[in-house]
Amino acid sequence: MNVIDNMLLHMFSEDPSFKPQGGRLGENDMDYDTDEKSMAALRRQLKRAHEEYYRCKSEYMNFVTEALELEDTIKNYEHRHATGYKYISSFRPEQAGTIGPFLDMIELVWRCILRMQLEKILALILGCMSAAILLAEATILPSGVDLSLFSILINAVGKQEVLVQVAAFIPLMYMCVCTYYSLFKIGMLTFYSFTPRQTSSVSLLMICSMVARYAPPISYNFLNLIRLDVDRKTIFEKRMGNIDDAVPFFGKRFNKIYPLIMVIYTILIASNFFDRVINYFGNWKIFRLQSESDDIDGFNPSGLIILQKGV
Repeated sequence: MNVIDNMLLHMFSEDPSFKPQGGRLGENDMDYDTDEKSMAALRRQLKRAHEEYYRCKSEYMNFVTEALELEDTIKNYEHRHATGYKYISSFRPEQAGTIGPFLDMIELVWRCILRMQLEKILALILGCMSAAILLAEATILPSGVDLSLFSILINAVGKQEVLVQVAAFIPLMYMCVCTYYSLFKIGMLTFYSFTPRQTSSVSLLMICSMVARYAPPISYNFLNLIRLDVDRKTIFEKRMGNIDDAVPFFGKRFNKIYPLIMVIYTILIASNFFDRVINYFGNWKIFRLQSESDDIDGFNPSGLIILQKGV
């Protein structure tokens, strides 16, 4: 896992004057004055480089681990008869003990057979739930039409508190998971990335603030989906107030029109409409930001130097 780090340490021990070039480093990065201002700038630059290095290293380790686990799963599935339905991992030895072979067999059955089938069933269930949410969002605007599955379920259970909580918790949790998962994926491209064991304090505060900002709109949107009577108020509405009163200019019509716009946008995304338009007129590359890696055709001079030294 630490091939690059070990290679660099070996090269530095053999040649102390060795300096990898390329990337964001320059030849004069280590030339600095000893005054207070220069030391502060150097410390700030070093701290940013340290955080970025360990964040990228953590992401690299996760990607490599995922790729190796997938490779092990494919090999074990192809050779399951030869190995006697025992999962053989490249990360660890076979499990010892009397129940070790039994645990290896359970792991193979789970990773190679049951997990794939469970993911297919889960994808079908979540796809139906997404379709139900889109249908409910699209029918918020018409006042006389109630095609929201969640509204029908909650009204059907009546005053049974436990069933009402379950019927409201599952779709609301699914909406939150989808929203925050997309938010964290977008965050991977910015300074507030959510990296396992390497997330900085600033990034954590930014993530917490974004989670807090998204919670009330999701809750208000869910209340619009379940279509409660006007005279019925939830605890959330009693504590937070009515969002229609908070935005008088856009008001009630905006909260009913905007979900319909997002439904249309979601359908366009699911049908690859924008990809087809771009492919018709040209290529995605003309809309992509030009980076340094594009200028050097994907080859980093630092990596090339390391490989050449190792060979």
